[in-house]
Amino acid sequence: MLVGECPECDAPVDPNSETCEKCGLQLDLQLKPGDRLAGRFVLREGIGRGGAGQVWLAEDEQLDNSPTACKVLRPSLHDNRHAVADLKREVLVTRKLRHPNIVPVFTYWEDDNRHFISMEYIDGPSMDRELSERS
Repeated sequence: MLVGECPECDAPVDPNSETCEKCGLQLDLQLKPGDRLAGRFVLREGIGRGGAGQVWLAEDEQLDNSPTACKVLRPSLHDNRHAVADLKREVLVTRKLRHPNIVPVFTYWEDDNRHFISMEYIDGPSMDRELSERS
């Protein structure tokens, strides 16, 4: 299980936690394993969290259940046009970049008032974990 950061106090939080253990912030986790995005991505496990949202390992049912990462914008930001624009910009910018250390992003989605992007799933430790183990 990978770890994310609380958007309020930057403390490490489990991607599947509903509250930050340090500051008590409600992390507005509304998704759970088994939920479906865009009628095709079945969520399996939360693998990361940041200030803007959560990243899930999902299976793409339309493509032989291939593993896909889905970065879902936090529900509290769904109506924030700047946050949505940032998510769209992330797709547009990342799709122009080609480098072995940049995860390929597939596309931007809107589904049931959720905004998310789909990207290649890379199995392995997070950058956060790699850096913390080096120090």
